[in-house]
Amino acid sequence: MNYSNDIFENLVATIEEATRQAAIDLFNSTNETFYFFVLSTTGEALAPFVSAWSYEALKQQSIAQNWDAHDIADFKWSSIDSPYLEFGSQYFHQVNQAFLDRIDIHSLKTEVEYEKEFNFRINAMEEALHRCDMKGIFSLNQARSEIMINVEILPPDYTNTIRAKKLNPIESIQIWLKEAAEPVE
Repeated sequence: MNYSNDIFENLVATIEEATRQAAIDLFNSTNETFYFFVLSTTGEALAPFVSAWSYEALKQQSIAQNWDAHDIADFKWSSIDSPYLEFGSQYFHQVNQAFLDRIDIHSLKTEVEYEKEFNFRINAMEEALHRCDMKGIFSLNQARSEIMINVEILPPDYTNTIRAKKLNPIESIQIWLKEAAEPVE
């Protein structure tokens, strides 16, 4: 499989553009204050999708679903339970194709090959999110210090915590670290 810098840059640029479009659309169309924005993927590092939570959406869902404080704590950081799950999927067609064009990760014969492909994909997602952050995308509806961004593997594992610490100022992840972060091994 080709792991050249050009291939990596092309994948990053494709993910970055889709993420940028989805985030801008989300922030402009809702005018809500977001505290959580992630690119989620599977444990196989398949093509990512956006999920997000805002304070307004959490309040609305808690009322509509009759959640108590325990329920709110369970759902507050759950990307799969967000009303914004797969938001902007229309922007991710090229991303999906780029991932389909890569080798089938399950066809790789050794753990070393699998890990190399997996890390290539995750690192591309992380770099794309970082570039969006450097362009101020996550400061559009809220202060950057108030929104946690991440590349999230589902089901969650400790690497989510490592990436969150790299991608965010500490003040934006303090609550998440207490309430939802997986312990780092």
